[in-house]
Amino acid sequence: MTDEINIKLSQIYLETARSFIYSKVRSRPLEELVNDDEFQNDQSTFIYGLASVATIYSYMAIESFINYGLYDLWKHSRTAKKSIDEANKINPNLNAVPIYKDFYEKYGKLDDFTDIRKTKLRELKERIKILCKEFNYLFIHDSNPQLWTDFTGLLENARHFLIHPNPEQEEFHKLSKSLVQDISLFIKYPEVAANIISHFYTSAKKEPPEYLIKNKIFMINEIVLLK
Repeated sequence: MTDEINIKLSQIYLETARSFIYSKVRSRPLEELVNDDEFQNDQSTFIYGLASVATIYSYMAIESFINYGLYDLWKHSRTAKKSIDEANKINPNLNAVPIYKDFYEKYGKLDDFTDIRKTKLRELKERIKILCKEFNYLFIHDSNPQLWTDFTGLLENARHFLIHPNPEQEEFHKLSKSLVQDISLFIKYPEVAANIISHFYTSAKKEPPEYLIKNKIFMINEIVLLK
């Protein structure tokens, strides 16, 4: 048995979000069931639970994918800087400039990758933008404004509604009610995550992996309600 464990974080997070959204409840699709007013009133906590899973795991799928990309960029900028410095030292007339020079000056100089979290790149939106900039990809907010708007909604829900919920009863009730009564607010989040990730594959002229279209590791066929 190998000591290395290969875990595909973005894939399993996305498949988890998708599984809970597209599984059946009482042998009916979730989207059909939650339009039943009686079910909605009785199972509001359950629906909110689904909303939290769909939102948080969709967010985590994007977060893990972008973090891997940023880490590779950080490593590459440092390696390039070292190589070019050595080349210029050997041949002072070379005056070569390393790739990702601007990124290195702002972030690559940090010896600990986790220190990037102390800069503006602590924000996921900024990390996405810097990757697009450095790889010369179209910015998502320019090329697909609706996707960026949906992503911003996902980000706000994940951060403010679910990860750090406001304990003020009236405010929390308003937010949770909106999620329970309009599942379109969260049912689209797995697709939003898949499309954000796909942007980086298509921009690099690569075929997006199949898990961005459908689950490849697991799927939940049906959720059993205990009452």
